[in-house]
Amino acid sequence: MSMKLLANIAYHHNPERLPNLIRVIEAIKSYPVQADIFVDTNDPEVVGLLANQPVTVHAHTQLSHPWMLTAVHRTRIKETYKYFDWVAYFEDDMMLPKEGFVNFTERFDSMFADGLYPSFTRIETYDDKEGECTPDVNEVLPSSVWCQYNGKDYVSLPFFINYHAFWMFSVKRLKEVLTRNPEELDKIPDNGLFRESLASFPIWSLGLKPMLEFTEQGELADHCKVFHLTNNYKHGSTNIKTLFKR
Repeated sequence: MSMKLLANIAYHHNPERLPNLIRVIEAIKSYPVQADIFVDTNDPEVVGLLANQPVTVHAHTQLSHPWMLTAVHRTRIKETYKYFDWVAYFEDDMMLPKEGFVNFTERFDSMFADGLYPSFTRIETYDDKEGECTPDVNEVLPSSVWCQYNGKDYVSLPFFINYHAFWMFSVKRLKEVLTRNPEELDKIPDNGLFRESLASFPIWSLGLKPMLEFTEQGELADHCKVFHLTNNYKHGSTNIKTLFKR
């Protein structure tokens, strides 16, 4: 029997952003799981626009603040997670390739037991700038971010440059978390980054240590890359080959 995934996407409707949302949905459809995909949006028009996609669209028109759209997935996960094997939340322009999902599902449970989280960094690419860049890390990293785990090299980025705009969790481990504290999904860290915190439950709420895996050649592993399709942070981004050097 295949694994079941509850995938939640927050989509603030803008016709220019719709192609990115479709790419996010197509990536999820490629995962080797039975995926139930929910799109939470602020505009009922999206129901028709996604009529040809295997998704359930919920239009939320009475939110107290636009940012609250990024919070509604927490309620759905809390109410229905027991019917799935994995849960995930994506912002509408965060595309995780199949390789990243598969690696995560293979590594998560064992790393969670050690207080770790198989993490990601956002990647942007540009027509007039070489290579893959990250918009979140633009400073020289101290040697202390490097560590080893099970014989492999990792980088553990500190708050808040470890932000990657989506999160995933196994239901097995989420049940443990919510058994200890049934209100855990309702808690948002008071760190001045409300919207970003909603997309960072494992590392910012639970305090799991984010771990970026590196290859034997010293390069960021492909399965740790999540693609920010909007590509709108070019002037503040850094090429990952120059950034992650020991």
